[in-house]
Amino acid sequence: MPSYHDALASVTEAYCLTDAKTGKLYIGSATGEGGVAARWEIYLDSKHGDNKKLSELYERKGEGYFLENFGFTLLEYFGISYDPQKVQEREKWWKNCLDTRAADTTAIKKASLSSDNRPAYCKAIRNDTISSVDESQTSNARQPWQLNSMGD
Repeated sequence: MPSYHDALASVTEAYCLTDAKTGKLYIGSATGEGGVAARWEIYLDSKHGDNKKLSELYERKGEGYFLENFGFTLLEYFGISYDPQKVQEREKWWKNCLDTRAADTTAIKKASLSSDNRPAYCKAIRNDTISSVDESQTSNARQPWQLNSMGD
């Protein structure tokens, strides 16, 4: 049976970092060698994943703030050989659904989950719970609750 690390190293993903204190969200993706495991290791080591805005927050607040307030949620995952461009398209889709886009797309913005600007299929999303999503948008992806069914 593969280890947890081996399983995470065999998939790519779209993920969400949440600052529980402020409600701010950061949506990203892991598409490189080593998959999810490699990306998570970067966050575990640095706390900010080399993201400019998170690095600035880290400099101001320190490691303790990140340890106490940040959570990492896997939104969708894909086989390690899945087209990285398609994973990045799903990252953009999640940014739109969770309304985290700003003029500077690398900036972290407080999510406005009640926004009417989001596509209809996204309006059912509340925090980390998915009530309903357009199935045509997720046909090649596994949702977080399907983590035990990795076949890739």
